[in-house]
Amino acid sequence: MASEHQHESKTKLLNAALQLIRTKGYAATTADDICHQAGVTKGSFFHHFKSKDELALAAVEHWNSMTGGFFATASYHKAKDPLDRLLGYVDFRAAILTGGESDYTCLMGTLVQETYTTHPDIRTACERGMAAHIAELTRDIEAAKKRYVPRASWRAESVGYFIQSVLQGAFIFAKAKQGPEVVEESLAHLRRYIQLLFKPAKHKVKEMVMSTNNTYLAVFLGSKTSARRAAWDALPDGERRAKEREGMLAWKAWVEKHQAAIVAMGGPLGKTKKVTERGIDDTSNDMGAFTVVRADSHEAAAKLFEKHPHFAIFPGDAVEIMPVLPIPGAS
Repeated sequence: MASEHQHESKTKLLNAALQLIRTKGYAATTADDICHQAGVTKGSFFHHFKSKDELALAAVEHWNSMTGGFFATASYHKAKDPLDRLLGYVDFRAAILTGGESDYTCLMGTLVQETYTTHPDIRTACERGMAAHIAELTRDIEAAKKRYVPRASWRAESVGYFIQSVLQGAFIFAKAKQGPEVVEESLAHLRRYIQLLFKPAKHKVKEMVMSTNNTYLAVFLGSKTSARRAAWDALPDGERRAKEREGMLAWKAWVEKHQAAIVAMGGPLGKTKKVTERGIDDTSNDMGAFTVVRADSHEAAAKLFEKHPHFAIFPGDAVEIMPVLPIPGAS
């Protein structure tokens, strides 16, 4: 029983350290803070650890063990295509942006920012842990490179470091702004970048989209003057942000569910210019975004968008789906 109690108290101290360091930073977190958070005595602290630095090293190992298992069991690993696994990883990172900043930011990123010159042992432990996570990503990046862009000059490992650089940098802004919005947007940009990085040659894309009769363009429509939009804009800021996060998670889940049917993710549409024989003018319409899908029939393509979060959660009006036809006379 004594050894079980010792193990339990040590785990409580490690979990408390993970929470407090990500909340307050390493320098501002004291042994007393950790003991109070863990609900154990200071004697118990020094029974397990000689110093706060020794606890930090154990906390890094504890973090690596917890997060390693968490990511290893994520559903994106089930995808057969390595690019789908890589994009699934990005979607998974977006889906776990829940709770406060201390719940979704990285212990090692927080620690290394404070200790990289003053505590070389902690810095080394953090670098080793982050490198191990990048190595997991690198395997899928390398496999996707061989499949889609075998002649690319970039190294797979460098893309893994880039992905983590985007995340760690976005976490800093999340702390500064006290919210996950920057991280969500950064991950959306990262997803688009990865898709471009592995994009097939242009002539192949043209052939795929323009020469088949089972490809469909979906246009997302939403009026800025509709009653739905007015009700959305009237929501309190906190409630609207919560709905936006709910909508983004639902949209990402829709993408993951239908990723085999998506030919091109497309994206949001900005301001519109109209060109006529009289020249160029500013104009407006209800088109907000587009995507391209493949389906066995027009009806099947339309069914992909039933209960889509564009109108089920967001204040969008509809999604219109139309076939992309072959160019007449094209060989």
